[in-house]
Amino acid sequence: MAVLIDFVLPFLAVLLAIVIIHELGHFLTAKALGVKVLEFGLGFPPRVISFPRRETIYDLDSRVATFKSDETTYTVNLLPIGGFVRLVGEDTLDLRLRIKAASIEALDEAAEALDQARLDLVRNDSRAKITTLGLDLGAVTPDDVNRARRERAEIFGIGVPLAPEAASAVRSSRTKVTLTPVGHSPADAVRRFVDGFAAEVNRGLATKGALTRAVILAAGSFMNVMLPLAIFAAIFMFPQDTLEGRVRIQGVAPASPAELAGILPGDIVQGVDGHAVANTADLAYRIRLKLGKPTTWDILREKPRLTGALGMGGDPGLGQPLPPAESTALTLRLVPRVRPPPGQGSAGVLIATEGARIVKRSYPPWQAVPQAFVRMGETLILFRNEIISMFAGAQEAQFAGVVGIAQVTGEVARAGWVPVLELTALLSLNLAILNILPVPALDGGRLVFVALEWVRRGKRVSPERESLVHVVGFVVLISLMLVISYFDILRIVRGDSLLR
Repeated sequence: MAVLIDFVLPFLAVLLAIVIIHELGHFLTAKALGVKVLEFGLGFPPRVISFPRRETIYDLDSRVATFKSDETTYTVNLLPIGGFVRLVGEDTLDLRLRIKAASIEALDEAAEALDQARLDLVRNDSRAKITTLGLDLGAVTPDDVNRARRERAEIFGIGVPLAPEAASAVRSSRTKVTLTPVGHSPADAVRRFVDGFAAEVNRGLATKGALTRAVILAAGSFMNVMLPLAIFAAIFMFPQDTLEGRVRIQGVAPASPAELAGILPGDIVQGVDGHAVANTADLAYRIRLKLGKPTTWDILREKPRLTGALGMGGDPGLGQPLPPAESTALTLRLVPRVRPPPGQGSAGVLIATEGARIVKRSYPPWQAVPQAFVRMGETLILFRNEIISMFAGAQEAQFAGVVGIAQVTGEVARAGWVPVLELTALLSLNLAILNILPVPALDGGRLVFVALEWVRRGKRVSPERESLVHVVGFVVLISLMLVISYFDILRIVRGDSLLR
């Protein structure tokens, strides 16, 4: 129970916030731009919960209307490693049909009508396809349903009934079955059925222009950028306990940037690059932002006042401390090191906060929102500096999968809700960056194909080739995730942490 409360629940809360906001970006833009959303899923299959449960047995008379009204299904799936939005015609819209009819004559007429429908699709330069997997006689049976499920196909019955024992198989497998009443012309039935398919095609992602598809694909990462902005703004507006005092230099490492700049033990750091420094964390943050780049430090150097009688000495500890005899304000420049020697920081100073006190700090919305944008920019700079430090060998490269993120989230949750919100913002921004990279199976990988289409002046890569690239990319990503999770588990077993 303790593990559930300390690790699992905080992790799920953070994961849900990031995934929902990401998929909501795809969902809302698809809806707004006329693309039909088939499923909004949390986690990856197998499916655990599905609502509302859609009917899968249709009467042809409502077939066209069904394409328009049978909208999104919301699902919760077993594997909590992300989420997805499934759109109509993401690559192409391939209607795979198994046709049942009452007579040979009806099958022949239906086949001829389907051939004409395929020609019409080609003339209209549609990416949609109709594939006939079989034409059989008689009622729709459980064997037909099971075969259609394996083939990811629909069943179209022309003037034939659905066998009673097949109905439960249809609903449990969610195989679509469309039936036309006895007495209808097979050719007319096929045309009406294809009209409904055409309505589906027109709402498919593949039929939209390059700009529309690019907007829908990029919307998830955009929302993951907006979430940190909202979180940072909320943190700035909410009153928080903040440590304030004077940051004094306790020691300066030999030949360090601080010594070369002229900083001495006893100096007080009042600001860096125009930003006030109220505690050691503030100073460390400003140093990390400028690794390898010049920084300007506002220093206050105090000359202590003599406290004893001239020639007799005295014990300063016996009385109240007196203000310094002189205080000199200095502006010094130093360049924090990307790769400092072992045991030294980037600036080469030992610091402490004197006269520390806890104060409540908050900002009105008109100040909090601009500060949130500033914090976002600084966070991106910190990401860049961390990557530079890893390549320079200043720190070990660290990667975390689902297990590692769960461990970190549980540890951060012990420090309070504000650190959890900050972690959520960092993870959301991290997801936005990773997901927009040109990696197959990710949104960035799909955007590459949209860009290729634009470069080739509207000529698209074949859906089969693009799908193959994304499938291979997905397998590689899942394999990499499993490997990283294995090392996450080893780290937890050893008692180590990413935060140490």
